[in-house]
Amino acid sequence: MPPNPINNYEEFLKISRAKLGYELYGYWELLSADNAEQIIFEHWDTFCPIVFPNSNERLFPPRPTYWTNNDKALFTETFGRNGLKAPLCWYQAQTLGLSSRDDANIPLSKYFPPSSSPIFFGATLHGRICLPSGADSFKQDRFVDHKVTVKEYSGDHWFILSHAEQINRDLNA
Repeated sequence: MPPNPINNYEEFLKISRAKLGYELYGYWELLSADNAEQIIFEHWDTFCPIVFPNSNERLFPPRPTYWTNNDKALFTETFGRNGLKAPLCWYQAQTLGLSSRDDANIPLSKYFPPSSSPIFFGATLHGRICLPSGADSFKQDRFVDHKVTVKEYSGDHWFILSHAEQINRDLNA
C-alpha cells in the first residue's frame, strides 16, 4: 500500500462495502480497540482458528494442515509471554490515521517503486482480503514501465503459508 496522508478508515470501509458487499478491513476495528488484547486472550481458543482458518465456509473450521501443533504451541507460548499490544499497534495506527502525518512527509516520487523494481502481486481465490481485483492497481499509468507479475492461488488469507513452495517457484521464475 502506498503512503496515505489522508487516511480515512471509515470512508475506506464505506467504499469497500459498496464495491465488494462487505468491509474489506472491518476486522481492524476489533484489533485496534483498546481492549483488543484482553478480548483475544479471553477467547484464545476460538480466536486462533479464525485467524488461521482452513475454510471460509465455517465459523470455526479445523486448523489448516500448514499450521502444525508445534506452530500453535509456539504462537500461544510467544504471545502468552510477550502479549499482543505491540503487534496490535499497527491496527490502531491504521484505524486512527496515526501514520498520516508521517506519510505526508514522503515525497510523491517515493510513493511507488522505481520502474527497475519488479513487482509481484499474489492474490487468493478463496480469501476475503488479498483479492484478485487488487491487481487492478497495477493497470494505472504509473506502472506502465514496471515488470508486474500477478499470480492467483487457490488458498485463503494465509496462502503464503499454504502455498509457499508454489509461490517460491513463481518468484524464481
